[in-house]
Amino acid sequence: MEFVRELNFLQEKRPLFKMLSLEEKVALLRTVEMFESAPDEIVEKIAELSTEKTFGENEDLIQVRKRCSNLYVSIRGEFSVLVPDGEVMREVARLGKGKVFGEIGAVSGLAATATVRSLTPDSQVLALAGAPFHAIVSQSPELAEAVLRFLARYLPGNK
Repeated sequence: MEFVRELNFLQEKRPLFKMLSLEEKVALLRTVEMFESAPDEIVEKIAELSTEKTFGENEDLIQVRKRCSNLYVSIRGEFSVLVPDGEVMREVARLGKGKVFGEIGAVSGLAATATVRSLTPDSQVLALAGAPFHAIVSQSPELAEAVLRFLARYLPGNK
């Protein structure tokens, strides 16, 4: 009986979401600019290798000045991108469904230039580790070009 009460409590605190099917992951990834021009087999491989992760309200997925090697695509919820501004963190963007973050760290292995924090309870993402992402990019010149174009937006004068 105690187990049932605990299970009910957990369901109240964090609703259980059905896992996305491979087809649903592919459909989500196809809405992302970085993956629009990638061949079908490449997008399917990304979908296969990605995992779903759930975060609570105000949880940091990425922390500024800490190494992050995961690429994330938002499934549900809202995320805040925060950068240091003196003694405080300043929000520079809000990201919703289908938005990518962590791409700089996934590609470069460098420390994060921003913190990304979930703003809503039960925020969900697809996460893909950097090493598999590198392997996939190396198999697809179209994806490599799209990733470079996507990252170029961070260069001065390309906003």
